[in-house]
Amino acid sequence: MRVISGIARGTNLYTLEGLETRPTTDRIKETIFNIIQHDLTGKNFLDICSGSGSIGIEAISRGANAVFIEKSKKACEIIHKNLLKTKFTDRSDVINNDALIAVKALKTQFDIIFIDPPYENEFTHELLLCIAQKNLLTNGGFIMLEQDSAKDLLIIPELKIDREKIFKRTKIVFYSFV
Repeated sequence: MRVISGIARGTNLYTLEGLETRPTTDRIKETIFNIIQHDLTGKNFLDICSGSGSIGIEAISRGANAVFIEKSKKACEIIHKNLLKTKFTDRSDVINNDALIAVKALKTQFDIIFIDPPYENEFTHELLLCIAQKNLLTNGGFIMLEQDSAKDLLIIPELKIDREKIFKRTKIVFYSFV
């Protein structure tokens, strides 16, 4: 896994061994950032269920500031190692907590929120609802949800589905405020 573009382009990132996380592939990451393509300079990026942190680090490499939320202590250690390697510690914050508990405690709005929960989870609907009810998106901000392509789209009254992109077993769904 590597940083695709920006100031840390080509940097290989540390990953977790085993099946504890399911990293977003470089192909999917590249497609996501081609879709959002606009200038990320100064944008606030939230990476929920961060794993190794590669998505948030990609955003930082392209100019954003990022907050990472990850429940696994081992994964948070990998995120910290990757932030040190890329020299992005000053433009990031890592929260080691359950995603829903961490999101409920947030007080900052974000321009882009990326959520990559375990595919078998049951909390994504509640997480999206919490983000909407707490008004965690800036005006014009959006959410990207990575999920199993076989799962139904989650409907949240306050959010509209702008688009979805399917890659075999993975689907990325883009949400914004209605």
